[in-house]
Amino acid sequence: MKNMEYDSLTGLPNMSSFLELSDNGMNKIVDAGSVPAMLSFNLNGLRMFNRKYGIEEGQKLLVSFGKILEKYFTKHCCSRFGEDHFYAYAQKNGIEFKLYQIFDDMRNLNDGRSLPVRVGIYIPSGFSDPLTAVMACDRARTACDMDRKTYESKFVYFTKQMELDAKERDYILNNIDKAIKNGYIKAYYQPKIRALDGKLCGAEVLARWDDPVYGFMAPASFIPILEESNLTYKLDRYILERLSSDLKKARQRGDTIVPVSVNLSRTDFKMTDPVQVMKRIVAESKVPRKFFRVEITESTVMQDPVGMKEYVDKFQEEGFAVDMDDFGSAYSSLAMLREFTFDSIKIDMGFLRNFNNRSKRILQSIVTMSKSLGMHTVAEGVDDEEQYNFLKSIGCEMIQGYYFGEPAPFEKFNEEVKKHGIIPEKELEWSFYNDIGLEDVITDEAMSLQLFDGQRFSLVYFNSEYERLIGEQGFTVQDVLERTVNTKEKAVSRAYHDIVFRAMQYGREEGMAFTMGMKSYYIRVKMLASYEHGCMFKIILEDVTLKKQIEASLESHSNRALRVEKDENEIWHSFVENIDIKIFWKDDKRRFLGASKAFLEYYGIASLSEIVGKTDEDIGWNSEEEKYKADEYRVLNGETIHRSIGETIAKGALHKIQATKCPIEKAGKVVGLIGYFNDIEESDNETCRKNSDRSLETHHKGFRMDDSSLLTYDMMAELSKDIPVGYSILRAVMDQGSIVDLEYVYANERFCNAFGEEQQHIIGRRFSEVYGEGYERWMERARVVLLENQQIRKNEYVERLGHWVNFVIAPTRIPGYCLSINVYTDTRSNEEELLKKNATKDDVVIRIAKMMNVEVDYASLINQVLKELSRVVEAERIQIFEVHEGSIRNFYEWHAPGEKSLKYLTTDMPEKERVAWRSFLVQAGIIDIKNVESLKYSVPVIYERLKKMGVYNLYAAPFYNGSELVGFMDVVNYNQNSTVDTIGLIDSVAPFIANKILNYQLVEQLEHLSHNDVLTGVYNRNKYLANCKSYERMHISLGVIFTDLNGLKERNDRYGHKQGDIFLIDVANLLCDLFKVERVYRVGGDEFVVLLPGISKGDFEKERKRLEKALEESSHISLSPGFAWTEDTTYIKETINKADREMYAYKRNYYKTHERRKER
Repeated sequence: MKNMEYDSLTGLPNMSSFLELSDNGMNKIVDAGSVPAMLSFNLNGLRMFNRKYGIEEGQKLLVSFGKILEKYFTKHCCSRFGEDHFYAYAQKNGIEFKLYQIFDDMRNLNDGRSLPVRVGIYIPSGFSDPLTAVMACDRARTACDMDRKTYESKFVYFTKQMELDAKERDYILNNIDKAIKNGYIKAYYQPKIRALDGKLCGAEVLARWDDPVYGFMAPASFIPILEESNLTYKLDRYILERLSSDLKKARQRGDTIVPVSVNLSRTDFKMTDPVQVMKRIVAESKVPRKFFRVEITESTVMQDPVGMKEYVDKFQEEGFAVDMDDFGSAYSSLAMLREFTFDSIKIDMGFLRNFNNRSKRILQSIVTMSKSLGMHTVAEGVDDEEQYNFLKSIGCEMIQGYYFGEPAPFEKFNEEVKKHGIIPEKELEWSFYNDIGLEDVITDEAMSLQLFDGQRFSLVYFNSEYERLIGEQGFTVQDVLERTVNTKEKAVSRAYHDIVFRAMQYGREEGMAFTMGMKSYYIRVKMLASYEHGCMFKIILEDVTLKKQIEASLESHSNRALRVEKDENEIWHSFVENIDIKIFWKDDKRRFLGASKAFLEYYGIASLSEIVGKTDEDIGWNSEEEKYKADEYRVLNGETIHRSIGETIAKGALHKIQATKCPIEKAGKVVGLIGYFNDIEESDNETCRKNSDRSLETHHKGFRMDDSSLLTYDMMAELSKDIPVGYSILRAVMDQGSIVDLEYVYANERFCNAFGEEQQHIIGRRFSEVYGEGYERWMERARVVLLENQQIRKNEYVERLGHWVNFVIAPTRIPGYCLSINVYTDTRSNEEELLKKNATKDDVVIRIAKMMNVEVDYASLINQVLKELSRVVEAERIQIFEVHEGSIRNFYEWHAPGEKSLKYLTTDMPEKERVAWRSFLVQAGIIDIKNVESLKYSVPVIYERLKKMGVYNLYAAPFYNGSELVGFMDVVNYNQNSTVDTIGLIDSVAPFIANKILNYQLVEQLEHLSHNDVLTGVYNRNKYLANCKSYERMHISLGVIFTDLNGLKERNDRYGHKQGDIFLIDVANLLCDLFKVERVYRVGGDEFVVLLPGISKGDFEKERKRLEKALEESSHISLSPGFAWTEDTTYIKETINKADREMYAYKRNYYKTHERRKER
């Protein structure tokens, strides 16, 4: 060959030389009786490679790749056309083996700093076109570009389907202008319905192509092609013109029109100035701009955030609303909303496609977030009543989807809307409801929205809590509205109307209290918006029955001192019920008069009556009776005993204790003693004991009674101020039925010292004043204690005090009063001791947290975590269980050397035991069994199982997903005296493992959802396409059965979508029974495909007859089937097309003999 030209970088022939070389070379291969192959190569990710390593490194990689091609194809059989586009030709035989060698060479190139290679292969056999190098390169390039997003080296063969697709692509690109000119492009409209009033509040205009050659083309078949070729702007401009024209005609007829959104794509902003285009077209129609909205997809915005923000701002400045389309489909949604102010958020329909609890939570969060940012919400893809009701309940404003109507031309659109009884909102109405739509309806309070027309109220919305409160009285919400609100015969109705008018007049929230049945309520009314036909009010209803009781109690106590005898009794009772110190008090004969709850629990005493009136000797729990008697006689003679060490018998075991006792005097005479003790072995707070002793020593003279006796609780309130812990008594401060603050009624010195205040500077002051910044969190706790009669116990660092505090907040028997008891545990020695104890724990937690981010096989990771824990936890075994639908699904275990696995005992558990375990876990929250013998009588089923497993102690931390138990981790037979904080370690590690389990389960679910049809359970289109690709590479025989349901639309229209769904499930079950579930795919709404790989032609005919017979025998299933078979899956797409054509031919014949004609 003369005048040979070469690529300056790689030294390979350039494009023109290669085309001439390959033309001759491929013809020689054909002449020799072989089949040629043209290959197109592309390095995936070269642009990013150049950015990361530099252009020079990128060029070195291209040169190296050229040498690899030269090695396998010879220099004159390959070429570089430019950038990273390489070509080569060779004989078909052995071509795949060569490619795998090339892939290996590339992986090992440059110490692994390389790129994956995409390869397209064109084999001319089976194609009727004459063989030319230009056409072969073009087709190889088409195959090469089929999977641009791949991150692995792979090859793809050019097929006839690609040829058809290429022809269709060329047709679309060559005919888009003609289609627009001749009106083949149609504007279709889909309604948007206001959730609150059920009226038409808007629409979206969509493009459809009804072509004389290809027929009706769906948007997915032509819009991506136009987008890729930067031609979508022509389509969008035309659709905008059609919209403008349609709205103009509707206004001229006097029709009520609503805002309509039009889609703008990336190329609108690239090829034109869409703001100017829109202004011009809309101006020609003389329709106000507020009736035109712009929809921009999230992906379009993210390609050029800075430039797009300018366009969004310009549109809004010109009076066009801008909506974010497909929100939630990209990764940067939330970050983007910080910079953009859209008028509406249109939620990605993918959330509704997989409509489950997880997607519901996400949808609720999106709606709440959007409202907080002042953006309206639209949900598209709504197909059924369940989706609609949920979206309405969370406050989503506008609903779009097939539930209200499919896209239709403008005239038919209006007819369909009227046929469904939907009327359009008038301009004043949609402005009114837009104002209301930004109100967040997600609240735990009982809430409703009511429209008032000046005479009557109508319900627009109410939540489940509102319905529940009304339902408690035996009424429905509508009953109350008609019988109580929409009548002026009752005083409460007249009062309600009065506060409504006040709310309207003054523009503020108004409220009133009323009774219904035996309960008291408080209602708050706030006007949200108004227009000429009425006002919308937000109504909050609150049950204040308990609060009324508190107020009544506070009123009755307001003119009396706290130390009135009855109140002292109640406060003291609450104190000894909730303090963790083991306190007791005796008369002058050493007989017990009372004890704290902690004291009784320590000895396992069920009732105070078991010890009152008895001495230690009567009870027999002291092994050194004479010593205790001597100590207490000294106290009764006026002496104080500090930290006296002795022994006592509690729950059958001998314990070493330290006791401190002080005398109580009355009128100068000792009439009894009070004391407390600590268990030396279990106590871990030496400082608290020392401080307690010091307090008793300093204040023992305070234990003097002015009158009465020690025979009841009544006179013990005077002693409470000298108990050696910090404590306070607080009273609720009410305002309009709500607890707004607390007032310190009493606080002992220890409590006041922690705040650095004198007693006189705390008692009588408001809690908010004393505590200062951050008091709201403690107020929430106090409300729980006072209103729900609950007790709160915690150990946490209190920043206001600068202490770690073990505290109890507990209700008293006096409504409206609560008790706060604090034990301070933060001396430096204790901190150092705690840090030392936790050091090992923290190291392990950090290591395991890091492990959770390593990409490794899930089971291997969990087993490695157990191994890591076993290095520090002194236990016999550590186990992790996954729970699925009440049963143990996966089980992982580490056990000490010499111990046997207990998997068989754990997973094969009878239902009776599983129920017992679930109940036990729900009640306990965690499982903390210090001694298995404690379960012998209370939970015998669990006791027997644990004994059988050789368990004598157990700690288990549960894993939850919301309220659902998904697993737990336990340590069995662990050293309770270990220097390692075993329980703290398990609790700290548990959230990381729980998160990994949830992620793993989510991935499993997503994989299932990505491959399986949600309704029928068979494989979906994704799995179908993946398997088709897989079969194509296998070169095996394949039978294809295409089916389409007859009459599904008519069935849906006549009986509803639920009956249609049942029909689809029946069809899927029939096909699965005939061909096995793994061979059946649902590839469209009413289309199913059966793929039978490796089947012979004869056997395929038998399967065909089986299906035809089953359809003849079925009384209610009617299908249009199509059949095709191939001996080589290289031609799988042609085989599928053949089956598809046969199916549609069958369907046409079917509708010739049936009532309704159904178009393809």
